[in-house]
Amino acid sequence: MIGREGQPSEASTTEEWMEFVNAVARLVRKEFPDKIITTNGYANRDTPPQGVGVEPNVSIMFAAIWADTLHALNDPRAGRPSATARC
Repeated sequence: MIGREGQPSEASTTEEWMEFVNAVARLVRKEFPDKIITTNGYANRDTPPQGVGVEPNVSIMFAAIWADTLHALNDPRAGRPSATARC
Protein backbone atom coordinates (compact mmCIF):
# COMPACT_ATOMS: atom_id res chain seq x y z
CA MET A 1 0.00 0.00 0.00
CA ILE A 2 2.54 2.55 1.16
CA GLY A 3 6.10 2.04 2.23
CA ARG A 4 9.27 3.72 3.39
CA GLU A 5 11.39 5.10 0.57
CA GLY A 6 14.33 2.83 -0.12
CA GLN A 7 12.84 0.00 1.99
CA PRO A 8 10.82 -2.15 -0.43
CA SER A 9 10.29 -4.90 2.16
CA GLU A 10 8.49 -2.54 4.54
CA ALA A 11 4.85 -1.62 4.10
CA SER A 12 4.57 1.11 6.72
CA THR A 13 5.55 4.75 7.23
CA THR A 14 5.07 4.59 10.99
CA GLU A 15 8.67 5.59 11.77
CA GLU A 16 8.50 8.78 9.72
CA TRP A 17 5.10 9.67 11.18
CA MET A 18 6.27 9.13 14.76
CA GLU A 19 9.39 11.24 14.18
CA PHE A 20 7.09 14.07 13.06
CA VAL A 21 4.71 13.60 16.02
CA ASN A 22 7.66 13.53 18.43
CA ALA A 23 8.99 16.81 16.99
CA VAL A 24 5.58 18.45 17.45
CA ALA A 25 5.34 17.05 20.99
CA ARG A 26 8.72 18.50 21.95
CA LEU A 27 7.67 21.94 20.72
CA VAL A 28 4.33 21.76 22.52
CA ARG A 29 5.99 20.60 25.76
CA LYS A 30 8.18 23.73 25.83
CA GLU A 31 5.17 26.02 26.14
CA PHE A 32 2.56 23.63 27.53
CA PRO A 33 4.37 21.02 29.65
CA ASP A 34 1.12 19.58 31.01
CA LYS A 35 -0.47 18.85 27.60
CA ILE A 36 -0.53 15.54 25.74
CA ILE A 37 -0.41 15.08 21.96
CA THR A 38 -2.62 12.24 20.77
CA THR A 39 -2.25 10.71 17.33
CA ASN A 40 -4.11 8.13 15.37
CA GLY A 41 -0.71 6.82 14.42
CA TYR A 42 -1.69 3.89 12.29
CA ALA A 43 -3.87 5.25 9.47
CA ASN A 44 -1.90 3.96 6.47
CA ARG A 45 0.72 2.86 9.01
CA ASP A 46 -0.36 -0.41 10.56
CA THR A 47 2.77 -1.56 12.40
CA PRO A 48 4.25 -0.15 15.61
CA PRO A 49 7.30 2.08 15.17
CA GLN A 50 10.60 0.21 14.98
CA GLY A 51 13.59 1.93 16.57
CA VAL A 52 11.71 5.17 17.25
CA GLY A 53 10.88 6.10 20.82
CA VAL A 54 7.74 7.95 21.81
CA GLU A 55 7.94 11.24 23.71
CA PRO A 56 6.43 11.11 27.22
CA ASN A 57 3.67 13.56 26.23
CA VAL A 58 2.51 11.48 23.25
CA SER A 59 -0.45 9.12 23.37
CA ILE A 60 -1.18 6.76 20.45
CA MET A 61 -4.65 5.55 19.53
CA PHE A 62 -4.44 2.13 17.91
CA ALA A 63 -6.86 0.10 15.83
CA ALA A 64 -5.58 -3.34 14.89
CA ILE A 65 -7.01 -3.31 11.37
CA TRP A 66 -5.41 -3.05 7.95
CA ALA A 67 -5.41 0.65 7.16
CA ASP A 68 -7.90 1.66 4.50
CA THR A 69 -9.23 5.18 4.85
CA LEU A 70 -11.33 4.94 1.68
CA HIS A 71 -13.60 1.98 2.46
CA ALA A 72 -15.82 0.89 5.34
CA LEU A 73 -14.66 -2.17 7.28
CA ASN A 74 -17.47 -4.29 5.80
CA ASP A 75 -16.73 -3.22 2.21
CA PRO A 76 -15.37 -6.24 0.30
CA ARG A 77 -12.80 -3.92 -1.34
CA ALA A 78 -11.39 -2.74 2.03
CA GLY A 79 -7.66 -3.30 2.47
CA ARG A 80 -7.07 -4.45 -1.08
CA PRO A 81 -4.59 -2.19 -2.92
CA SER A 82 -5.89 -3.08 -6.39
CA ALA A 83 -9.49 -2.35 -5.42
CA THR A 84 -8.53 0.85 -3.60
CA ALA A 85 -6.72 2.14 -6.68
CA ARG A 86 -9.92 1.84 -8.76
CA CYS A 87 -11.94 4.20 -6.55
